[in-house]
Amino acid sequence: MNALDVYGRVARRLLDEAIDRERDALERTAGLAADAVAGGGLIYLTGTGHAHLMAEEVFYRAGGLAAVYPILVPPLMLHEGAVRSTRLERRPGLAREVMAELEMGPGDLLIVASNSGRNAFPVDAALLGSERGTPVVALTSVPHGQRVTSRHPSGRRLIDVADVILDTGAPYGDAVVALGEGRPAVAPVSTVLGAFLLNAVMARCTQLLFERGVEPDVFASANLEDGESLSKERMAYWRDRVRLL
Repeated sequence: MNALDVYGRVARRLLDEAIDRERDALERTAGLAADAVAGGGLIYLTGTGHAHLMAEEVFYRAGGLAAVYPILVPPLMLHEGAVRSTRLERRPGLAREVMAELEMGPGDLLIVASNSGRNAFPVDAALLGSERGTPVVALTSVPHGQRVTSRHPSGRRLIDVADVILDTGAPYGDAVVALGEGRPAVAPVSTVLGAFLLNAVMARCTQLLFERGVEPDVFASANLEDGESLSKERMAYWRDRVRLL
């Protein structure tokens, strides 16, 4: 079968399975996100390697909430050295250094993305969130995480320390298209599944806010004809709170 068809079939199946299997976790996460926004808090997101894309996916995005704070660390984002980023995400304590100055607390939400959940950075980030009283959601692959050992000094993985687990269901090894015996599998699905679950959470969170009588600030596409996403006054407010805007 053509690899195009195989990837499409597998990806569609995993997406359908994810929205059904993760319904309760999605509702819990959306509720925690709505609690944070309604109370004046922020939704923090972080990840390393390709998982950093999850933090960018819902930041300053058309139809996205303004109360999103991505924790983006250039040395961990591949473009300053892919192999280096792999080495750094395994360094214990780095997440604590990066996140030390964030005003993250009980009124916020922290979402940590990591396909394997085994490296020190995501585990440290989740532990720091818990220490500050911030609810922590893991966006991860349980099938992968359950088959690997931790690289964190505590021996714990992300699935061991998060309050809520959003399981993408990405298979062990991530790639899903086999090209024949003795050949490597290709075409990963973790990013597709992770982005899908995150956007589902944000959509449900926004819906919950409106149901509670809260009018959240939502960005429109800057490429619409009238694409000013927020008024200057509102944008100035969010720039003071979300440093990357």
